[in-house]
Amino acid sequence: MFPPKLNLFLDENIPFIVAAQMTDMESPMRTLEKIELIYRDPKIRDGHPCIVGTGIRVLDVVRLQRYGNRDPEQIAESFKLTLAQVFTALAYYHEHKAEIDADIREDIRIGEELKAEGFGKPENSIFP
Repeated sequence: MFPPKLNLFLDENIPFIVAAQMTDMESPMRTLEKIELIYRDPKIRDGHPCIVGTGIRVLDVVRLQRYGNRDPEQIAESFKLTLAQVFTALAYYHEHKAEIDADIREDIRIGEELKAEGFGKPENSIFP
């Protein structure tokens, strides 16, 4: 039976508060909803977790929030995502924090290495 039946009574220790106690009853059937908005593909973005329908990595969203000081709405606008996609990426991050943090550190290390080699400087450009 839903909602569960409650026994109501006045609690002597809490003035003006009615306390409730659930009786032993069957709990309602529960359904675990599965939201599939993150994927991995070894052929896309080196297998990093990405938002479905995009090549945007979870770590891209996290970096923009952490280091770009952007709120979820700004991130959604920057990447042309829905808020659901942004919050899913952030939730995924919090469930896989150690892995994503390691990916972020590696991404930063590679960027610093390329910068030290002169990558991105106009004088090293392959374009005229």
